[in-house]
Amino acid sequence: MADTLAYLQEALGLLPDNTTRLISPDDVRRVHLSLVGDRGGVFADPAQGPWTVPIPAIDTWVDIPIAIGGGPAMVLGESLFWRKDSNGHLFYNYAADWPTVAVPAGYTRQVTLLGVVEFDPNGDTWEFGFTIGGVIQLPTFTIETAGQTDSTSATIISGDPVDVSAAPAVSLSVRNLSSDADLAMTLASFRTQGSVLAVAP
Repeated sequence: MADTLAYLQEALGLLPDNTTRLISPDDVRRVHLSLVGDRGGVFADPAQGPWTVPIPAIDTWVDIPIAIGGGPAMVLGESLFWRKDSNGHLFYNYAADWPTVAVPAGYTRQVTLLGVVEFDPNGDTWEFGFTIGGVIQLPTFTIETAGQTDSTSATIISGDPVDVSAAPAVSLSVRNLSSDADLAMTLASFRTQGSVLAVAP
């Protein structure tokens, strides 16, 4: 029997006071599956660095966790209900950990996104953000490095709704606002953590 994901209020409704003993094992599995927090993570193996992430043109967004074109090969960390595609993006894959899951169309979770990048500032102005399904999400974070020579670390945090049923690629991205110089990077880490919404959006 399929275990269908539910929003918070629906999941709690599956567990009433069990005076008539109507709560089934399927109900318990659905509640647990729906309410448990998901998590995902990829990181660049330091032994393979440093890396140069190609910037094709000024003011052009580029995904950082790319396994092609000079970017780092991202390693999947400890994850639950998330997986990594061939380009190092993260995407929802409940069936990989729970094969009997059924994801309703449009089922959405609120996801906290965390990215950490260490890079050569190169005197440029860098803007970091997250993409979901190829679309940049707000807010973005800008770092001006004029006059800086030491390695710079950027921490990017955001929270966004993600359609679990569509399983879009989720990624950390960057663009150079002042030149077409490439991003010289020594460290990269990207994590996701999702939680159930109270009601359907």
